[in-house]
Amino acid sequence: MNNYKYKKKRKMERLNLIPILDAVFIFIFFLLMSAQFVDIYQIGSDAPAVKTAMPDQSKQEPFVLVLEIKRDQLIVKQGVDEQVVKVIRRLRGGGYDLEQLSELLVTIKQQNPKEDAIIFRPLSGIAYSAIVKIMDTVRLRPAAGQPGKTKTLFERVIFETVI
Repeated sequence: MNNYKYKKKRKMERLNLIPILDAVFIFIFFLLMSAQFVDIYQIGSDAPAVKTAMPDQSKQEPFVLVLEIKRDQLIVKQGVDEQVVKVIRRLRGGGYDLEQLSELLVTIKQQNPKEDAIIFRPLSGIAYSAIVKIMDTVRLRPAAGQPGKTKTLFERVIFETVI
């Protein structure tokens, strides 16, 4: 018998990739349609600077203004030894008394016109929206007698890192 009859040429079957590619493109489409696009906002802030320097020979103490943000009050401290300038209690409606804070900061700014930095020390449970409102109050104040115009108070807000 001849072996040639039994040895027929087999065709190489090609893998059909079209159904797989269709499924991948449909999956990508549904993935894009189900994705939620979220706007991410960022608060501009300077990181606290840590440096070793020679002691200043001048007798003048450096200007340090700290705002502690707690659940029931705002504490404004000034100086290297952080003497309490004022404690602002939370209002009955739930918000902080930002007008009283603004008046106090205007007084401090008038005494120190060249200074533009304030250190924020918020507790971890403070709402983000409350911190943003306080930052707006600290940075700008409405110009007297000129609606729509503002003047800068303490433009550089530095968040203190609590470890």
